[in-house]
Amino acid sequence: SSHQTVYLCNTSVSCDCLTNSATVSRIVGGEDASSPTWGWAVSIRIGGSRLCGGSIISSLWIVTAAHCVDGRTAAQFIVYAGSDERWFGSQTQSISMVISYSEYHGATAVNDITMLKLSYPLPMTDSYVSSICILSVSQATLSAGEWPPAATNVRILLFLEYMLIVDYRASTYTPMMADWPVQLYAGVSGGDKDTCQGDSGGLLMIFSSNSRWMLIGVTSSGIGCALTEYSGIYTRVAAYNSSINSNTNGSISSFHLSQSSSAFSTDDATLTNSSTTETHLFLLDAIRLSFQIVYSCNLKATCGCSSNPVSMNRIVGGDNASEATWGWAVSIAINNSMLCTGSILSSSWIITAAHCVEDYSASEFTVYAGSTFLWSGTQNRSVSLIVAHSNYDPITYSNDIALLRLSSPLMKDDSNVSPICLPSVHSSVLTSSEFPTSGTTVIAIGWGRLSEYGQVAKYLQQVTLTTVDYRSYTCNSLISDQKVQLCAGVPGGGKDTCQGDSGGPLMMFTSSKQWVLIGITSFGQGCARPSYAGVYTRVAAFEKWIDANTNGSYGSVLFSHAESAKSSIDYLLFFILLILHASLDA
Repeated sequence: SSHQTVYLCNTSVSCDCLTNSATVSRIVGGEDASSPTWGWAVSIRIGGSRLCGGSIISSLWIVTAAHCVDGRTAAQFIVYAGSDERWFGSQTQSISMVISYSEYHGATAVNDITMLKLSYPLPMTDSYVSSICILSVSQATLSAGEWPPAATNVRILLFLEYMLIVDYRASTYTPMMADWPVQLYAGVSGGDKDTCQGDSGGLLMIFSSNSRWMLIGVTSSGIGCALTEYSGIYTRVAAYNSSINSNTNGSISSFHLSQSSSAFSTDDATLTNSSTTETHLFLLDAIRLSFQIVYSCNLKATCGCSSNPVSMNRIVGGDNASEATWGWAVSIAINNSMLCTGSILSSSWIITAAHCVEDYSASEFTVYAGSTFLWSGTQNRSVSLIVAHSNYDPITYSNDIALLRLSSPLMKDDSNVSPICLPSVHSSVLTSSEFPTSGTTVIAIGWGRLSEYGQVAKYLQQVTLTTVDYRSYTCNSLISDQKVQLCAGVPGGGKDTCQGDSGGPLMMFTSSKQWVLIGITSFGQGCARPSYAGVYTRVAAFEKWIDANTNGSYGSVLFSHAESAKSSIDYLLFFILLILHASLDA
């Protein structure tokens, strides 16, 4: 068993202590937090789907990251307190007020801190709920240098790993940080341990010698996730003590640290050496999301762009899509029970899989557009005509493509609805090679099952995959015709589409900043299995068929042979970097 440290807090203080002690292993790896241990940790639901973490600083106030609330109103937030489970709590509260720091700068993440005022006070008699103290550091200490100092020891709770506070002057880190007095770094030499963009609002906290937990940082930003060259950036909470006090009318508890104070425990011999006194710090990720990449599309484009940018999770599994990011995604109800997904080509046409429409009549379909919620939408339509490919083979799933004509056109002025682009690829490219080439980064979305035998998703899911060479062992046993079928997945499995995602889009982001439909979810061997990729209909092979049946009522992006080859070069460069990284680690 691992060596554990037990932190017994002072239950007589007004903040920073709960009924249970905190037991923390000192080995690399993760462990679940015991309940109730971190009573100030809250999960925050934004707009029905987006996630952030936060911490309770009083019965009425939550502190989190400013980029979590940027551009959103108080009515879009729900706070869950008193549980270590996401979107669950012994207490659930709405928000009455959002207070962001007036000088917050999104591009640099400077002043990335926000306070949320709850609609009603939390009953602090709840044994699962407590508040955390805001550490008050003297101006002399803040002016003299970093606080906490470089080489301070850090751990991640829920996913527990050792990290260190990093000197802001380190040459490989300085380009990331815009303002060190209000920002701090944490990471480890060689990477591999980090919080990431999307862990927003997570707590960085310290255990003091008087047995109290102190909030010293809020998870803010970073470049990549656990990369060797970069540490995570956190908002330095001590710099905002006056502002927090002012905005909350002094309703928070704080602990003062003077320049000469020695308030922090250093009794753990394994974390202390003769040259450096390492304070025990902890990073609590109430919501553990993963590294995200943001796709901002061309809002002037006639297709392939929604109202909001797309933030994609790049770790195992999928995540909830945000509102108005995939405006072409539709959930399709068949006989009010069977589920398929589809994509909007134009105001009158939906594209989906042929196996979704097999043996059904048009009157049995309802299409829901403009929402990430299953079978809900800002616009609903019945179907007047089904056009399935005449050569669809239900055994091999080749030519698994169909078109649905809506009974009445979708309203184009709906900001939640937009069409996707089709790829226009020269016949010579389709004849001589795959399009897109193997190794292309693609995104799949749908409302299908969350695991092979799991439940259907209530919210639209999104996942990052790569296209797989048709000759690969994970693909070649599944497809019967590589000209009209393609595979996508990730090495080792764990990411895939599943039952219910059928007919949904497989998309790539182009240099013109538009999303292009390159595949339609068709079938697979189970879901996310290591030995099998998912199979998709290769849309580029059906452009003429789609054009003929819709009278050309769709938008397209033209791909030259050179553009088609670019993703293959990118893929090669990616693996060269991966090999170099592995050799450095070795």
